[in-house]
Parts: sequence; structure tokens; C-alpha cells
Amino acid sequence: MKRGIQLLIVALASAGLVFSGCDKPAEEPATTEEAAPEEPTEEEAAPEEEAAEEEEAAEVNEDMYVNAAFEVTCVNAQIEDPARATEIKNEIYPRYGFTEESFNAAQEQMAERESVKMAIETRMENCTAELAESLAEAGAAEGEEAAGEEAAAEEGSAAKKAPAKPMPAKTGAMSGNFGGGGFDGASIRMMVRPDFKVSGQIRGDREGAAFAIPFSGEVSTDGNISASGERGGDTVTVTGKLTSSGAAGKIEGSVHERDYSVNYNAN
Repeated sequence: MKRGIQLLIVALASAGLVFSGCDKPAEEPATTEEAAPEEPTEEEAAPEEEAAEEEEAAEVNEDMYVNAAFEVTCVNAQIEDPARATEIKNEIYPRYGFTEESFNAAQEQMAERESVKMAIETRMENCTAELAESLAEAGAAEGEEAAGEEAAAEEGSAAKKAPAKPMPAKTGAMSGNFGGGGFDGASIRMMVRPDFKVSGQIRGDREGAAFAIPFSGEVSTDGNISASGERGGDTVTVTGKLTSSGAAGKIEGSVHERDYSVNYNAN
């Protein structure tokens, strides 16, 4: 009996040694998720988009825009039928290298330029219903230079051997105020073009009554200004000298049935 108990104890002890020698299963290492690459934010992408837009906007030609904008403005002012107005404007846009969308984009960039506003305002003095209707076929407004391929070809051919064309001492928009003659808040604005044409307007109040008179004329090769205009019985004659610093001279005429003669300085 005692012998049997001893054998049982030995067997149990051996079994314990066997079980204690078993290895525990190795723990699997935790896996980590790789971070996905971050998408560029709107703020980071914006500079590239803005740069592309600025590059596109920089390509707008001011002269071509002025021609197109005047004709579109004239059509909007004179053509009452929306369908007909749209039809004419669809002829105008490609004439100057625009689509309706690119013209609208150019308008956001150019419309507030003083030289552009004055050029369009001055040309609008000649805008009539007949002119607006004719723009469906015309290459450019009456009295303005066409921008056709034939003119460009002729100019390029002549430029091969011809000397450089003379230019006015200063071109572009100029403005200034003037007083005397019973005027109040009076000003002159003028635009001198490379072809020596000059146009503009004087406006203000005289004895409490407003006036605005457009004028047009020429600048000679030696800088002498000669221009005149009339509206509603009011008249103006502009003379003077154009230099690299601006224009100065005399304004004469009649406003509200009273003559005047004052000096001006525009730059």
C-alpha cells in the first residue's frame, strides 16, 4: 500500500514537470497603420490657381478690350430687343479675340482703369441706334481704326524699311481742374493717342447749373493741341501745348449762353 502511494506521488510530480516545461505562445506584435499622405489644403493650392489666373488676365490687350467694350456698351444702350442684342454681341466678341466668358473676365480686370473708362465714355458720344445695329457687320465703330489682319499686314510690310513713326510727346489719359469764369468744380479730361488724335471732355457747374461738353481734335507733331466740341448749345475750344509732363493751355467757348476763357493744366 505504501509502495503504491509512493509511485502515485512520483507520477504526479513527473506530470507537473512536463506541463511546466511547455512554452507559452508568442504574442504577435501589434500592427500599426501607415498614415495616408495628406491632401494639399485649399490654402496651399490657391497660390497656384491664382498664379494661373493672373497669367491669363495679363494677356488682355487694352486697345482690343476698349474696342469691344465700347461696341458692347453701345449695343446694350441702343438695342431694346434682348435676342437681337445678344446676336450682335456674339459677332462683336470674336472680332476682338474674345468669347463672352473671356470678355466678362477681362471686364473685371479692365473696367475700372481711368484710361479705359474715359475712352469708352468719349466714344459713346457717337453711339446711335443705327451705329449699334451696324455693329453686327462692321469691323470697328465708325471713326475708329479697324484691327483687321489686312491692316496689320500692311503695317508690318511698311515697317520693314520705313523709319520709326513719330509719336506724341505724351500719350494716354490726362486730367486736371480749372477755375475762373464762374465755374465751380470744373475739370478737363483728355486722351492722346499714338496717332496724334485727341479727345476728351470738360464738365462741372456754372452758377449752379451742370454742364458736360465732349471735344475731339489733333495734336501736331510739334505738340500743338487743337480740339473743339459742342453739346446742347454749349461749346468748347481747347488749345495748348503737349509735352512729356502733360498738356497746358486755354479753354474757350460758351456755357449757358455766356462766353468764357480760362487756362488749364492736365497731367
